[in-house]
Amino acid sequence: MIHIEPSADRALDWLVGHLDLFNPMDGNVKIQRSRLKPLTELALLLTCMSMREMWQGDRRVSVVGNLIARTHVSQDMRSHLIRHTDAFVPHVLRAISLKQIAMIDWDDEQVLLQRLLRCSNVLFTERLPFQELELRYALEGAGLVHSEPSVATLFRRTIASHLCPTVYMTEFDAYTLTHAIFYATSFGHEPLAIAAIQRQRLEVALRDLLDIYLYVGQWDLVAELLFACCCLATRDSRQYREALIALGTLQGVDGSMPGPAAARPLMEHQGEQLRERFFDWSYHTTIVAAMWALTD
Repeated sequence: MIHIEPSADRALDWLVGHLDLFNPMDGNVKIQRSRLKPLTELALLLTCMSMREMWQGDRRVSVVGNLIARTHVSQDMRSHLIRHTDAFVPHVLRAISLKQIAMIDWDDEQVLLQRLLRCSNVLFTERLPFQELELRYALEGAGLVHSEPSVATLFRRTIASHLCPTVYMTEFDAYTLTHAIFYATSFGHEPLAIAAIQRQRLEVALRDLLDIYLYVGQWDLVAELLFACCCLATRDSRQYREALIALGTLQGVDGSMPGPAAARPLMEHQGEQLRERFFDWSYHTTIVAAMWALTD
């Protein structure tokens, strides 16, 4: 097995060096909603890191935590949580990351979240099947009282339990498949209780999709598929090894990982604009690669 822990270390350096671009309230009166998704994904990485002893005490954990904590308690973010139903799950995921590193008053936060759960429509807004798994993962992680179906029941509703030949699967299908696996396994920390034949079909689909997206250079999806393999503890394949080597080779000296080859930022942009375009292109792949490196 190739050891890729150093790649997570370099990726984290790059992410910390771009924290200003994760901040949805950086000098602005209104929240930059486009930065909320990157901030939430950074929080998921923080949660994964907090579960690994080797990262405890790492200065970068507290630096990332401080950014999430500052934005989390702001009045604008609280108002955003109340006014937008789709803000609930991301808010809970960010809160869980702060709970993991003891940077939040959890008793007060839990009371707030439970009240929202009881009084608002957050449980009844329309969601895709994998998003129902995400909701349950958030509710469980926050220790909230709820009546959501079991992981097994929700997983049976996802595309992961209704696989078609991979040649007919769209890129969106592949992303929903990986996310169903992430949330059903709590990002690799819980076993997935499915029948052996279903697991075999799932593993074949992941290998086939790795072949496809390695060929077209969709590196963001390659990273997600690798992480999904880690979550299922299915790493012994040619495709996994080839993808591992490919992403290891493509990682920049600064720690960043490339996004989809077809979406590479044009060099016609200069200065801060180029930096922002490069961030938007590569931050997600870099986060997923770091999470996968922590799990591998």
